[in-house]
Amino acid sequence: MLVEASLLYLAAASAWLRRLWPVTAGLLAAAYAWGLASGFLGPAGLVAGAAIMALMALALLCGRTPDGARGLVLHGAFLVLALLLFAHLVPGFRNPRLLGPVAFTPDAHPFSMRLNLDKAAVGFALLLLYRPLRRTEGIARSLAVGTAGTVLGIVLVLPLALALGAVGWAPKLPEGLWLWATNNLLLVAFAEEALFRGFLQASLARWLAGVRWGAWIALGVAALAFGVAHYAAGPAMVLLATVAGLAYGLAYRYGGLLASVWAHFLLNLAHILLFTYPLLRHP
Repeated sequence: MLVEASLLYLAAASAWLRRLWPVTAGLLAAAYAWGLASGFLGPAGLVAGAAIMALMALALLCGRTPDGARGLVLHGAFLVLALLLFAHLVPGFRNPRLLGPVAFTPDAHPFSMRLNLDKAAVGFALLLLYRPLRRTEGIARSLAVGTAGTVLGIVLVLPLALALGAVGWAPKLPEGLWLWATNNLLLVAFAEEALFRGFLQASLARWLAGVRWGAWIALGVAALAFGVAHYAAGPAMVLLATVAGLAYGLAYRYGGLLASVWAHFLLNLAHILLFTYPLLRHP
């Protein structure tokens, strides 16, 4: 399991540097081959493998045909497959548990963290093959914009979460923080931001370029879609994730994918360090 995770983390880190993409490709091949050999892809591994290949092909085709009716169909097909992978509905994946279930505080819902091979594939497909994706606006600018996005997210989301009774003040250094942080930064925030900001928001903004406020409509729609993707955690989480998505969307607009990933990770880090994580468990 740790070998599988280490290969994916190294692939995610190297994927940001184009000159290291051959290394990234080798690490990804090794990671998914190891998963198949270890049984993490399950007996339906051929279905999982076919889904990943289709995802990669669609990302490449979407990048080559970003606009027009054909581009719309291709983007729609990619989005449907990506959402199925995000929701773990494609058979064949057995995502190993990395942490939990553990309650970080007595009043918190138990938390589990898995190495999501299916969800991670979406981020890799977009970062490596989807040409319209804006990776950075320069590393220094992207990190500065991402940090500003974090501040905005904290101001907007955490007081709202307290007011809704979704979380409480609970400073802590939880067990397994280093593993949580590595996984959250390199896979969770990366994959979610690549799909909802680098793909959905940016595509909508491009298609709505001739519409008044088109870029802002795209930002709002992507934020709402991001919120709805958290429906399993309840309506409060849908609202909170939507508001957070607005901050991440601003970070992407002004700093590229690195900025939105950084903002997403830092807000999650503030959440786990300072507040109930993931949510309060109500009687």
